[in-house]
Amino acid sequence: MSNNNWQRYFGKNTKIFIFKCTKCKFEDPVPDWLLDECGGFSLLNRKTPKKNFKMTCPQCGRDSMIFKNDNE
Repeated sequence: MSNNNWQRYFGKNTKIFIFKCTKCKFEDPVPDWLLDECGGFSLLNRKTPKKNFKMTCPQCGRDSMIFKNDNE
């Protein structure tokens, strides 16, 4: 799905972060509100910036890191 389609899917005012797997290079778009929910208290305390978040790759199970912010 193209970036415009993801923006329409999540909402035009939603920031989208692209996570890229460290092993298989799969790219997964993630909206900022999902990062906020997953980050919980660490984001409220500002101890873990969004750029340091890791997720599990849905394709191979390895770590995915933020590759780029699609809104910048």
